[in-house]
Amino acid sequence: MQSAKHNRHGFTLLETLVVIGVIGVLLGLLLPAIQMVRTSVTRVNCQNRLKQISLAALQYEQLHQGLPPGVNKNANDPFRNLTWMVYLLPFIEQEGAWQKAITDTIEIPVTHLAPPHAGLRTLIDTYTCPADGRLSTLHRVTSTYMSGTLIAPGSYLGISGTGARSPRSNAGVFFVNSKTRMAEIIDGTSFTLMVGERPPSADFAYGWWYTISNGNQGAGILPIPNDAWGMDGNNPGFNCPKVSYPFRIGKLDEVCDTLHFWSFHSGGANFAFCDGSVRFIPYAASDKLPGLATKAGNESVSSLD
Repeated sequence: MQSAKHNRHGFTLLETLVVIGVIGVLLGLLLPAIQMVRTSVTRVNCQNRLKQISLAALQYEQLHQGLPPGVNKNANDPFRNLTWMVYLLPFIEQEGAWQKAITDTIEIPVTHLAPPHAGLRTLIDTYTCPADGRLSTLHRVTSTYMSGTLIAPGSYLGISGTGARSPRSNAGVFFVNSKTRMAEIIDGTSFTLMVGERPPSADFAYGWWYTISNGNQGAGILPIPNDAWGMDGNNPGFNCPKVSYPFRIGKLDEVCDTLHFWSFHSGGANFAFCDGSVRFIPYAASDKLPGLATKAGNESVSSLD
């Protein structure tokens, strides 16, 4: 018995280093895999929220014989300057927020800048993409223009067509005072974009779900591509060249990236189509998106690879 006790020994230093090395290698292999899984789950969650939005829009269209306006700009309407996302509230299980919006707009009609409506400061998870960690809380605008305004951000914008103002010849399904019926989408609902991703700007001057902030890129709708009309110095603190801004990679520290669709996902962004489907579109397919952005342009888009 004494001899057995004396023969016992622990790991040698070399064995310990080998074990630590093996564990290090395993962790090195495991961590990227875990990160890939998290990234994939986040993208799927983002797609699920877009799916809720697209189905809500289709339900709205059936009930009201048309989709909600991209932005309501009717001068005598208390809902003036509110976006399509407000109209969809009852269809995404946000009846309370909808009723409050009705009350607030009757009592204090929306003018150029957002009034102190409750909706402006109401977080709606469905309208945010989990890939953007900033959007789980309210934010104050930090730009010179509208500085201090407390807002609830949103990740998605309606597709207004091609070109900044999107006249009837190149209109999408969401534009100023629109009321698009499914029957008007002659390009086919499976080949027409409805909603896409665009993160709020770093200063949160752009990217409010409840109402427009300022300018075309903050109005709840955006064309593909955007020629940035009126954005070349007309707005305080905003000075972007009047050039084309197609679907491409964006950065938070580049304010001009508010002028085009992009996301925090690697390689592309999620888009909802008018048939209720949601697809991840790579930046490599940027040249094909204008053909999908209009509802009646007779464009032919065979693939998004």
